[in-house]
Amino acid sequence: MLSLRFQAGAPRRPQKVVIVGPTGSGRSMQAAALAKVYGLVHICPELLLAAEAEKNQGIKLKIKPSLEGGEEVPDEIILRLVD
Repeated sequence: MLSLRFQAGAPRRPQKVVIVGPTGSGRSMQAAALAKVYGLVHICPELLLAAEAEKNQGIKLKIKPSLEGGEEVPDEIILRLVD
């Protein structure tokens, strides 16, 4: 169970939860459920990449070899999209 503890007088920061696991383990489903229950923001890099690839042909050309080859997309692209 996710619990929140605050120190008196400390600034409140948004909670950050990272879910990791192998392919097919249900990360996206669990992340969406946690976001809904606790009012968190659900960020899915795969959906961000798909949306950006539709809008930006340059990004699409950069990520296509990675996605087709089952490799990781370069960090500079992922970090820019999440930011």
